[in-house]
Amino acid sequence: AHDVAFRSLLEDELRKGVESGEFRHDLEPPDASFLVAGLLDAVGQLVASDPGRVEEITRTALRALEAGYFAPGA
Repeated sequence: AHDVAFRSLLEDELRKGVESGEFRHDLEPPDASFLVAGLLDAVGQLVASDPGRVEEITRTALRALEAGYFAPGA
């Protein structure tokens, strides 16, 4: 239930970002929310297993999101 609620929140925020032009116009919020939730889960697991790499892991995850989700110039 928590996972579904969290993904729903992500989906709503991603949809708002698409509508405002912050995110790419071709981004599919339902699919993207699933991927973002999975990425956050993976980051949490990586950080727990290797806490010394928190900044590196976080930077890499953010670059992946920026490259795939944000609209050019946003």
